[in-house]
Amino acid sequence: MKTPELAGGSPRNDETVLVRGITHLLAVVPHLIGYLPGRSLVVVATRIESTRSGVHRGGVVFAARVDLPPPAHVQQLTQVLGEPLRRLAGEGGQLMLHVFGYDLPTGPDGEVDAGYVQALLQALETTALWAGTELHDVDLVREAGRQHRRLLVATRRTHEQWQPVPDAADVPAAAEFVLQGRAPLASREEVAAAVRRRDEEAAARTDLALTLLAADRAKLDPDAALRALGAWVVHGAPSPTARERAWIIAELHDRQVRDALLGRWLPQMFEVQDILGSREAALFCRRVPPWPREAPDAALDRLLELAAKVPFELGAPVLTVAAFLAWGRGQGTVANEACDLALEVDPDYRMAVLLRECLEHGVKPPRAAANRQGRRARRRGPGTAA
Repeated sequence: MKTPELAGGSPRNDETVLVRGITHLLAVVPHLIGYLPGRSLVVVATRIESTRSGVHRGGVVFAARVDLPPPAHVQQLTQVLGEPLRRLAGEGGQLMLHVFGYDLPTGPDGEVDAGYVQALLQALETTALWAGTELHDVDLVREAGRQHRRLLVATRRTHEQWQPVPDAADVPAAAEFVLQGRAPLASREEVAAAVRRRDEEAAARTDLALTLLAADRAKLDPDAALRALGAWVVHGAPSPTARERAWIIAELHDRQVRDALLGRWLPQMFEVQDILGSREAALFCRRVPPWPREAPDAALDRLLELAAKVPFELGAPVLTVAAFLAWGRGQGTVANEACDLALEVDPDYRMAVLLRECLEHGVKPPRAAANRQGRRARRRGPGTAA
C-alpha cells in the first residue's frame, strides 16, 4: 500500500470554499485531490469550529488519498493513516473523519463485497480510536464517481441504497474550485503522465547549450537566468531559450540558489534572507517574483514543463523545487511523482530525500503564521540550541 497522498492545500482566506453537507463534499473530492480517484480511499478530516442550532461548522484540516488495500491487508490502514491523524488530533479541537471508498472489490453478483466492507469499517474505526478522532461518515462510490451509498452517517451505521452523486455543475463549491484553477483531471495516471512528460528535442538543445557553457563559464548570466525563470514560471512569459535554460539549470545546481528559490516561492518554509542575507536577498527578490496568487497550478505546470526540456540526468533541482511547491499547495500526487522522479535522477539528492521522508510520514507543510513566529523568536536573540 502506498503512503497517503496529501491533498487540499492551504488556500488564502478569500479563497475559502463553503461546502454544505457530505454529498457536496463528495462532489468536490476530485477538485481537492486533482483528479477522479479510482480504487482508492479518500480521507477528509474536519475540525469543528462552531456549532449553531445543532448544525456543526468546521474546516478541512486534512485530506489524503491512499490505494485500496488488498483484503488481507485492510488492517494496515491504521498504520498508514493513524500517525498523521494523531498529530492533527494532538493540535486540539474535535476532529471528525469523512471517508470515501472508491470502486471497492465486488462479489459474483456485482455488488460490493460484504466481507471487505466489514473489514474496512473495522479498520477505519480502529484508526479513528487510535488517533483520537471521530469516524463520522463513510460512503462508498462507484461508476466513475456517479453513484454513492452511505455506510456510516454521523457515526451510526446505515443501510441506505445507492444514490446519484450531485453533478459538480450543480455544486457551488465545485464552481469556486474551478475559478481558483483547480479543475480535476480524469485519473491519477493522467496526473503522473503530466509530471513525467519529456520534450527530448528541447532537452537536446539545452544539453548543447550546457556543453557550450561548460567551455566558457564566463558566459553564464545569473541575473538573466533568474529573470527568465521568474518571468516564465510566474507570469507565463515566452518560454526560456535553450541558452537561458542552460543558465537556469547551472544556477539551480547551486544549492544556495535553489534554497533561495524555495524561500521565495514557498515562504512558509523559510525566507530568502535566511539563505542569502538581507542585501543579496533583496537583489534575488527583484529578479524572481513571488509565487502567483492567481492560477498557481498553471505556474507549477510551467515549472514541470521546464523540467521536461532539460537533460533528464540534470533535472533533480527543478523537480525537487516543483515537488516542494506541490506539497506546499496540498497536491500530494504531483508532489509524490515529482519527488520520485527527482530521486530516479539522483537517489542521493538530499532535498528530495528529505521531502520523501515528509511525504511518507504524512507530514503537512508548515503554516506561514507558525513560521513567522519561529523567525521572530530567532531574531530576539540566541537561546538553547536544538
